[in-house]
Amino acid sequence: MYYRPASTYYRNRVRRVGILLSVSDFTRGFVAKKWERDSKTVYPPCPVEDFSEFTNVKSRENMVVTIGRIVPEKRFHLFVELARIVPKTRFVAIGSLSDETSAYYDQLKTSAPENVSFVLSPLRKVRDVLGRAMAYVHCAQNEHFGITIVEAMAAGCVPIVHDSGGPREIVTSDVGFRWSNLSVAARQIVMLAENDSLRRELSAAASVRARQFRPQVFESEMIRILTVS
Repeated sequence: MYYRPASTYYRNRVRRVGILLSVSDFTRGFVAKKWERDSKTVYPPCPVEDFSEFTNVKSRENMVVTIGRIVPEKRFHLFVELARIVPKTRFVAIGSLSDETSAYYDQLKTSAPENVSFVLSPLRKVRDVLGRAMAYVHCAQNEHFGITIVEAMAAGCVPIVHDSGGPREIVTSDVGFRWSNLSVAARQIVMLAENDSLRRELSAAASVRARQFRPQVFESEMIRILTVS
C-alpha cells in the first residue's frame, strides 16, 4: 500500500520512454517483469585499461580478494565462511563502510579467522591487491551486473562468482568459475592454488574477456542503438 502510488507514477512514466536500456540480460528480464517493457542490453563501461599493467603478471600469491560495499546484501559473511573452509589461502575483503553498516562489519571482524584481512576506503591499495591475487570471489546473489568482477578480470584475477544474476553473463566457463554453495567455491579456490597452469590459462582468458566491456565497446553500442532508433 505504501509504495503503490509511487509504483503507479513511475509505471506511467516508463510507458512514455522510447528506449529502455538494461545493464545485463538479467536486468532486462527484471525490467520486463517489473515494468512490463522490453529493453536493450548494453553492458556498462569498465575502466579495464587501468589494470592492464597486471595482465602479464605470471606469479601470483595464494590470495583471493573481494570488493564492494560492506553491507549484508553483498554477503561478505559468506566470504568469511569461505576463508574458514580454505585456511591455507589468504582472503582480503576490500570495501567501503557507513555508520549504518558498522555493526555488520564489527561482526565480520569478530568472527573472521586469521587468514582474513579487511581493507577499508580510501581504496588506494585496490589495484595493487588485484595485481597480486590469484582469484576474485564474488558472493552477492542476483547482482545486476558486477563492474568489480570485470576490473578484477582485467587485472588477471580468475573470477569465482555466485551463479546468479549478471555475473553469469560475465564469467563463462573458459575464463573462471561459478558456484551455488560454498563447498564448490572452496574446491575451485583449492584447484587454482594447486594447479598454476590452469590458473595462468584462466587468468589470460579472463583478461581478454574483460576487454569486451571496455568504454569503446560501450560507446559503439550506444551509437548503434541510437542510430537505428
